[in-house]
Amino acid sequence: MALAPAASEPRGVAVVGLGFGDEGKGSVVDALARRLRPSAVVRFNGGPQAAHHVLTPDGRLHCFAQLGSALLASPDVRSFSTSRVLVDPLSLLREAESLACLGVEDPLARLSLDPRSVVVTPFHRLLNRAAELARGQRRHGSCGLGVGQAYADSLNPAVPTVRLAELGDLPSLRRKLELIRWMKLDLAEQLRPADPSLDLGPLLRELGRRDITDVTLQGYAALADRGVIHSGGEPVESPGLRIFEGAQGVLLDERHGFWPHVTPSTTTFLGADEVCREVPYHLGLLRAFSTRHGAGPFVAERPGPGLLRGEHNALNDWQGSFRVGAFDLVMARYALAVVGGVDGLGLTCLDRCPGEVELVRAWRYEGDRSEVEDLLVFDGSSSRVEQIRAERSPSRERQQRLADALRSCRPLVEVLPGVDALTDEVARQLGAPIVLRSRGPRATDKEWDLASFHAHV
Repeated sequence: MALAPAASEPRGVAVVGLGFGDEGKGSVVDALARRLRPSAVVRFNGGPQAAHHVLTPDGRLHCFAQLGSALLASPDVRSFSTSRVLVDPLSLLREAESLACLGVEDPLARLSLDPRSVVVTPFHRLLNRAAELARGQRRHGSCGLGVGQAYADSLNPAVPTVRLAELGDLPSLRRKLELIRWMKLDLAEQLRPADPSLDLGPLLRELGRRDITDVTLQGYAALADRGVIHSGGEPVESPGLRIFEGAQGVLLDERHGFWPHVTPSTTTFLGADEVCREVPYHLGLLRAFSTRHGAGPFVAERPGPGLLRGEHNALNDWQGSFRVGAFDLVMARYALAVVGGVDGLGLTCLDRCPGEVELVRAWRYEGDRSEVEDLLVFDGSSSRVEQIRAERSPSRERQQRLADALRSCRPLVEVLPGVDALTDEVARQLGAPIVLRSRGPRATDKEWDLASFHAHV
């Protein structure tokens, strides 16, 4: 994608992961904030399932989920969330407490939330976990935090949904929460599996607790009393440059991901472009190797020694193990096609690569080529897959067929002599400049191509 002309006024930087998530977005946002001194960080998609780890130069570590990942970088940065962001008020309060323990003075005083945002209740979380357990070997790879359940409810006018604007009306909110609790309990009871070894009892008992609504209301009232819910409109206007912080990754996008292993969120730059008067600089992030947390097709998977050292991701009951593989050019091309290109690329986790690195140039598809040529682009008459076809508005059925096709692919891997060779090849193959090389988790570990970058922001 050609570089756009420089804007006359600072317009902002949008950071989006081009993989399956876990590309280091929080670390990069923190580093950008220390260098660019923005007025605000804007969260424009996702919800409490985000896990953006920031390690400061002085050794403080925090996992940002619902607050902007620059609050440790400067006491002057505000955190905004648009209406596309789902909010769990109880976990948000806990996150603010954790930041306060790290020396951030009153984090909630720097926060503005959109009143239209969907609220993720404890009842959504409990049903989410029960449903994922009941799927057995067919799990979707959910984080188990209820975001998908709350999002699906918000699209169905026949199902009650809580939005942040309602948190101030406790009597009405109590009635709605109790209705949601009973509905989720009924659905969870219908999930009782035939497998007696799978016990949903603890989740059902938690949903059946009559005091859980009162505890939830207390937390909701505490958040509403802090005045963090904006009075109306998108609460993202702020003088000066803003950083727009994406969540999850493009390969998990609700429309363009590989169904059903997707996130209930638009993970492209769309949410940032909607609320920025001028389209912000589009910074796409990729690891120097591929990763995936949770179920779903992962063609490049090739466990390698040392690649996951220092990893914050760990085995959990909902997503399973954290998976690793070679750098995947074909998946990267697909992500770039989905987002319409980027202004610059960032390569992260370069410090974890050994002396030689693996690169997937193309895949060899084993199967009936005639059934998937509407999904995959082949090299001439061979079985080498050069590209995944991207559609503007793909159907769910198409994306599920694509997921099935990818499961039948195996990687064709080339070994490169080191990360410098990888960086050069990625820039050449993807046609976008590398403006960031990250060789560690701290801001001081980031190398920026400032000449290319500052021409736009």
